[in-house]
Amino acid sequence: MGALDGKAVVITGAGRGLGSAYARLAAREGARVVVNDIDADTAAEVVAAIAGFGGEAAADTSDISTWDGAAALMQGCVSRFGRLDGLVSNAGLFYLSRPEDEVAERVRAIVDVNVLGPIHCGIHALRIMRTQGSGSIVNVTSGAHAGISDMAMYGATKGAVASLTYGWAVDV
Repeated sequence: MGALDGKAVVITGAGRGLGSAYARLAAREGARVVVNDIDADTAAEVVAAIAGFGGEAAADTSDISTWDGAAALMQGCVSRFGRLDGLVSNAGLFYLSRPEDEVAERVRAIVDVNVLGPIHCGIHALRIMRTQGSGSIVNVTSGAHAGISDMAMYGATKGAVASLTYGWAVDV
């Protein structure tokens, strides 16, 4: 018997790295997992690995940096598994850069994925969870928000998500 038996959990950025580890652990603990990643091949690999040890998972390639993509992801979990018990907002972009070397496209991309992604996913998840009367959200942040050389943009996005998390904790 696992800690997440019968739960349905969405994990963003679950095609590789920590997201993949979170998805596999949730499945080993009994959760039915939606493996979200914009890379369909890596998402499918994680789903296959989970199926390989008897877990249940589905791949999803919704773009969480968009309002509609995040909505589709949360509704997809409910459609497939009948509910949404957990969200792990893990998807993120990372790069090193000197401040004077930043370019608009890269700045916009990191803000869209690292900040708007958790905002969009969290709002849509909260609407479902509040109606259900239960649910949990985990937003992945980083100590980089305190300042690390060449990581100002990444740190700023993670600081924004930390602040968002504190605010939502008070509100809900």
